[in-house]
Amino acid sequence: SFRFSLGEDAPARVARVARERGATPFMVLLAAFQALLGRWSGQNDVVVGTPIANRTRPELEPLIGFFDNTLALRTDLSGDPGFGELLRRVREGTLEAYAHQDVPFEKLVDELKAERSLSHAPLFQVMLTLQNAPGGGLALGDADIAPRAADTGTSRFDLTLILADDGQGGLGGWAEYATALWDASTIRRLTRHLDALLRAAAADADAPVSTLPLLSAEERTDVVDGFNPGDHAESATPVHELVAAQAARTPDAGAIEHGGERVTYAELEARANRLAHRLIRMGVGPDVRVAVAMERSVDLVVAVLAVLKAGGCYVPVDPSYPADRVAYMLEGSGARVVLATSASAARLPRTQAAVLRVDAEREEIAREPADAPRVDVHPENLLYVIYTSGSTGRPKGAALPHRALATLVRWQLARWGTAAAARTLQFTSLSFDVSFQEIFATWAAGGTLVLVDDETRRDGEALIAYLREHRVERLFLPFAALQNLAEAGDRGTAGDRGQGTGDSQRDAAHLPHLREVITAGEALRSTPQLRAFFRANPGCALENQYGPSETHVVSAHAVEGEPEGWPALPPIGAPIAGTRLYVVDRHLSPVAVGIPGELYAGGAGLARGYLGRPGLTAERFVPDPLS
Repeated sequence: SFRFSLGEDAPARVARVARERGATPFMVLLAAFQALLGRWSGQNDVVVGTPIANRTRPELEPLIGFFDNTLALRTDLSGDPGFGELLRRVREGTLEAYAHQDVPFEKLVDELKAERSLSHAPLFQVMLTLQNAPGGGLALGDADIAPRAADTGTSRFDLTLILADDGQGGLGGWAEYATALWDASTIRRLTRHLDALLRAAAADADAPVSTLPLLSAEERTDVVDGFNPGDHAESATPVHELVAAQAARTPDAGAIEHGGERVTYAELEARANRLAHRLIRMGVGPDVRVAVAMERSVDLVVAVLAVLKAGGCYVPVDPSYPADRVAYMLEGSGARVVLATSASAARLPRTQAAVLRVDAEREEIAREPADAPRVDVHPENLLYVIYTSGSTGRPKGAALPHRALATLVRWQLARWGTAAAARTLQFTSLSFDVSFQEIFATWAAGGTLVLVDDETRRDGEALIAYLREHRVERLFLPFAALQNLAEAGDRGTAGDRGQGTGDSQRDAAHLPHLREVITAGEALRSTPQLRAFFRANPGCALENQYGPSETHVVSAHAVEGEPEGWPALPPIGAPIAGTRLYVVDRHLSPVAVGIPGELYAGGAGLARGYLGRPGLTAERFVPDPLS
């Protein structure tokens, strides 16, 4: 239980609102409590129980006996009513309940055939009691009589709020709560919010319930600003310029490895510059979309860099997609050029865009200038348009500008520090936004991008062997792929253990060069196989990153400590630099710590919107109400 006070002036405030609205103090307190529960839970249908003396006839007053009954008071909070309107609804519902207070609660439960559970009470789980019956002294001869609270050691309901005169003319009480459901800090916060809501309602009873402040100024500052990083600076340097600067510093370092092919930074720059000049002659420039429909290869990643150097915006189009989806993406994006190979071009549907087959026209492209084209790229120019899966409707093209992705790369490089330049596996499909980090965060840091073919990336055992052979140091993997890798290591380890003992027993999951795994795109789960994988690689860090297609990465969390102690569902972490995250209710008001809400992301990482979908963009991309 937790004792609290609503202040010395609470009875006067409550009584004034009750008089003005033709209600009782209990009704005012009930309306405030139900409004608070509705705000906290996000629900409009709120039922609160209350005990009632049930002595409705004068002749019952002097009788000794237990007449008490329990009422379930149900209130509709829909339509965001003003507090006065809500109080009217509460008054009406309460008077109706009083008219039938002699119906036994147990009979009501049986009649409604409410589903019974040992985990909670039927019909309601929260109770409100106001102890305001006038009481006189009790004299038993020479004995002194005083009430004494009895602690039963258990809670009767999930939450019971008992209000009474606090003995000093004010209003207070105590909350009895189920510790399996509530923390003491949450109950303390709940009583503070009830006090704040009552004060606000007394000051303006016509204000919509959604606007009545719950948070103190200190709480609001904490949840709005305290959880967001102070560094909101944006990066104005386009990522392709970061790659060019790195190539100037380390021209002979390896930028790409694929099979037996090795491409240095100088060669990467020259190849991308030549293709960029060709694209410019085909009409590519700022905000011009270029579809990239190629198989996994060196040419693919060179083509992506070339599009940015030409000032264009790349649109990943997986050539293995069904023809109708490819046609939808090509038409919806308004792509002027399609970069393809002879093989992928043969599978393309009919399109108005010009198709450039990079393998068939390799010699012509090689005659273009090797120096970087001079193209002015503004931070708000588009860098890529990536289409969502369409699982929730028609696929949407999230249009990300240079500003968002340059800021992301700058944050990622700062996060890595001196360990930035690493041999990184290029695992994900270009249609998955994590591929951008794989490619450009690696190149901007001077690392080597190690390409892998589709067959190997789908085979866990083969992938482990590939990672070991190519000395891969960093992985970006969605959880499903990471789990597949961990399971493959677990199977291999079990097989080896069956064949050998002691020092001769090789741990199949051990990757001596791997030092970091970054997972994103799916909820990370700490499975037994995952924990075993990281026990086998004690020098490898695990980071959980989160972000929808509309923002790429917005938060990150380093999973630390011994793997055995990892939570089953690691959190998504804190906002990254340049990003602001809020948890808000349906009215876009910030909610307190521990209260469920909806996650909103803002800041430098935000997309421009959905390409060609202004209505949907206006619906989903809203002005920041807390900035």
